[in-house]
Amino acid sequence: MPKQGHHSAAVAHQDCGALGKVASCQVGVFVAYASHKGYTLVGGQLFVPEAWFGEQMAEMRQEVGLPSDLTFRTKPQIAVELLQAIAELGGAHRR
Repeated sequence: MPKQGHHSAAVAHQDCGALGKVASCQVGVFVAYASHKGYTLVGGQLFVPEAWFGEQMAEMRQEVGLPSDLTFRTKPQIAVELLQAIAELGGAHRR
């Protein structure tokens, strides 16, 4: 999601799929489901670049409302967490 300025959570100069180049943007990790009957977005989470967890960004993290206990996770780590949460919900329906 392209962004101008730096007062949105997790904005950084990073690979921006919407623009097809490195630019100032936010990046999300999403899980979708598709079948021959249709498709839907199942889950998603904002990717927060590692640079946002340095002491120099502490005030900005607070200003944009990021949780104080949030820690850096790579995009693959976020994807696994989203899939695990979905799997747990599926298991709850079978009980």
